Amino acid sequence: MRPADALRRSWVPHTPVLYIGGAGTKAGQSTHLRGRIDSYRQYGLGLPKSHAGGCQVWQLADCEELLITWKETPGVPGLVLEQGLRKLFADDHDGARPFANGPLKRR
Repeated sequence: MRPADALRRSWVPHTPVLYIGGAGTKAGQSTHLRGRIDSYRQYGLGLPKSHAGGCQVWQLADCEELLITWKETPGVPGLVLEQGLRKLFADDHDGARPFANGPLKRR
């Protein structure tokens, strides 16, 4: 868990986007949407799952009311799309990243 002051510094006002993630083929493994969301949810419930990305979301008082949205993108790898969306977000928000995303990894 991150301290409250670190969470406040990460908050990006005036956007409904809190976290951008991806599913699909990544580094030789299949990461299907249903499995990614299930791991994310189970991590939020405190179960031992390997999806720590976006963990700050679970520290919000109203986390149970948040929505997960997705878009199918046939032919576009999930990681490529995720990186592109995160760059667009940063471009639109003075270089900030979504609240629950860590630094963008270059792969």
